[in-house]
Amino acid sequence: MANVIHRTDRDSAGCLIYRTSVNTPDYDTDDWLINPDISGLTGVNCKYWKVTGTPPGGAVEEMNQSEKDAVDAAALAAAKTARKIAIKAEAWEYLESRYDAGEQRIIIDLQTETYINAKPNRRAALSPYFVWREQVVQHMKTQFQSINSQTTVEDVNAIVIDTAAMDALDPGINLITILNITD
Repeated sequence: MANVIHRTDRDSAGCLIYRTSVNTPDYDTDDWLINPDISGLTGVNCKYWKVTGTPPGGAVEEMNQSEKDAVDAAALAAAKTARKIAIKAEAWEYLESRYDAGEQRIIIDLQTETYINAKPNRRAALSPYFVWREQVVQHMKTQFQSINSQTTVEDVNAIVIDTAAMDALDPGINLITILNITD
């Protein structure tokens, strides 16, 4: 049994894939280092390991500073993209938690109908919903800007949607009340 490290493939943490106590005939030396010496890498984050040399030989070494900087920059960019996707999903999930998709569609349809048929009282009653919805969207955009300004993955991942603040601004539109408004 041996320990092996893949020459190029990395896991989700950015570390070279490392397997212990494996059957070496199952691992092609074109892709894997068999029993590599990693004793000199104690204390070095595995995301900063690299394989040098050509198959079937090679060694595992610590990256130089510019290589480490490139790894960190790629991880930060990926974290920013992932966090923006998550924030956007959280914002839309939040909107639907307050007004489901059907209610949102009805409110939008009522607003359109209100403008077409000049119903100022109904328009005034609906207006706070659209103001609130825009505040949620603006909050999401502000969080995107905050994500862009972060310099560490940890700081990026700490950014969240402030649903408590949005709850406080929710006008609590009641569709039955809106439908009963006559002009």
